[in-house]
Amino acid sequence: MSPGLPLAHREVHLEEHIVSCLAGSGWVVGDPACYDRARALYPEDVIAWLRASQPEVWERLARSNGDGVGERILDRLTRALESSEHGVVS
Repeated sequence: MSPGLPLAHREVHLEEHIVSCLAGSGWVVGDPACYDRARALYPEDVIAWLRASQPEVWERLARSNGDGVGERILDRLTRALESSEHGVVS
């Protein structure tokens, strides 16, 4: 960002507008403090969605993996999303 640009032309205003429009359409705006930069996701949201959408599977995984079930799932999801063969871009 160039310090010489007028305030009206800074990218932050476009970003704020996009977030405002998405929030107005029902999107949930995440708390940046909860964002996991290394995994590029909100861990609490992923785990909450898995527990709500697949409770039986979650319980089975929790029994077989113990207290670290959330971390294991997040690590596996991250590897899958980063995979050059089956990742997000593929």
